[in-house]
Amino acid sequence: MFKKRNGLMFAGLALLIAPLAACGGGSKLTLKVWAPTEDKAVMEHIIAEFQKTEAGKDIAFDLKHVKEGDVKTELVKDAVAAADVFALVDDNLTELVKTNNILEVAGAFKTNAIAANEDWTIDAATRNGKLYGFPQTSDNTYFLWYNKTLVSEAQAGKLETLLSTAASGGYKVEYDISNGWYGTSIYLAGGGELSVDTSGTADVQVCNFNTTGPVAAVEAIYDLKGDYDTTWTKADNLVVGMTAATPTVAAGVGGTWQYEELFAALGDNLGAMKLPTVNVGGIDKQLGSFRSAKLVSVKANTAYPNEALAFAEFSTNFASQKYRFEQRGIGPSNIEAGALPAIADSIMLSAIADQNEFGVNQATAITGSYWDPIGAIGNMIMIQDWTPYADAQAALNAAVAQMNN
Repeated sequence: MFKKRNGLMFAGLALLIAPLAACGGGSKLTLKVWAPTEDKAVMEHIIAEFQKTEAGKDIAFDLKHVKEGDVKTELVKDAVAAADVFALVDDNLTELVKTNNILEVAGAFKTNAIAANEDWTIDAATRNGKLYGFPQTSDNTYFLWYNKTLVSEAQAGKLETLLSTAASGGYKVEYDISNGWYGTSIYLAGGGELSVDTSGTADVQVCNFNTTGPVAAVEAIYDLKGDYDTTWTKADNLVVGMTAATPTVAAGVGGTWQYEELFAALGDNLGAMKLPTVNVGGIDKQLGSFRSAKLVSVKANTAYPNEALAFAEFSTNFASQKYRFEQRGIGPSNIEAGALPAIADSIMLSAIADQNEFGVNQATAITGSYWDPIGAIGNMIMIQDWTPYADAQAALNAAVAQMNN
């Protein structure tokens, strides 16, 4: 399920024992740490475990609760008052690196992180060839939820049979491709490629969605939506529709945030799997996805870089990621943690691992100019109208021109 790397190295923490122990006659330095409220108990446990180690025994902690999505704003606003160590979402990293707010992870720390984590999560933490954080999670993507009593795994594996099965029973399939995050899956199925040109003064979106493969995929999806127009919906109704006493939704594209409600209602009848395939020109093509990781990074102006890096590494190591999974069900980026039997037994995390094989890193693949044009194309498909364009090719030509500028 997970790609292995050869050889784990554990020199980084050991190398820091001497400088940490020399912090002065048993007096404690204090590291400021930010973590989201929902991670409070887990982080308190990790801090306590770190303080039992040689590297952490003389360190005190000031833990405050700041959402990962708010870290960028708070750090840019006042880097001096900001935490030394913090969790953040990977798509906030680029701006923080550009503003010189993040400490590079180098030397043994970098070697260890690369060896311990999934390749793509390391890429998510890398900018211009330099590592700026330790991967913490790997489960932010989307996949297919389905009700096993209404549709089988085999039927759910192909978009065509999923829709036909749902339609025959009078049920809906929720898949909102007018939302550019979800809609990207279509273009990736057609061999679409995304990247960001960072060579100039401003980042430029590079996108080939108006080439033959992605256009063919869009045309196939457009026709399929037309065939099942009332079955395939974009209403944000997946959880309500799947958990109702009399269900109205057989399946839908969603993510980890829906698990608790869905499982509470459906129990063992809840299914999860990678996105289905779609038939394009007689060939089944796998729908792709965006994927992203959460990271733990250190601010560039910390007074205690060695100690901060040591804790950041510890907070994302195998034991810490295993504990976070056990307490909160969070998918690990750590290869060893990802190989735990309990991960394989999780229908949700297994689906994520399968889907991530067909994903692209959101943080390094797109700019802000991507969302509106791609959302507009998805909306045209959903309402079955290419106006003001003649066809899919013309619409995609315009969308790509807009985002690439």
